[in-house]
Amino acid sequence: MKRKYSAPAIILSLLLVLSVSLSFIFLIRESDHECSEEHCHICAMMQSASCNIHSLSLLVHINVLAFITVPATIGITDFMAGYCFDNTLVGQKIRLND
Repeated sequence: MKRKYSAPAIILSLLLVLSVSLSFIFLIRESDHECSEEHCHICAMMQSASCNIHSLSLLVHINVLAFITVPATIGITDFMAGYCFDNTLVGQKIRLND
């Protein structure tokens, strides 16, 4: 079965990868700069890039967790509905007829 990817999803994915890549490049490049004053603009940008990477990685972790737990929850719900809650007389008779 072929999946049909939409253009906005691909564009958003590329923007996400670009944002993380540019943040990493900036942090690597400016990691050993010399602060010249108390309120250094480069340090502020480094903190912003670090927060950007942290928030995006948290978002990825939440999505992975959702993709793992939702199918498991649906499977458990189907199991409970099929075996535990189907103990009525009509349900048992239908199962015997099958």
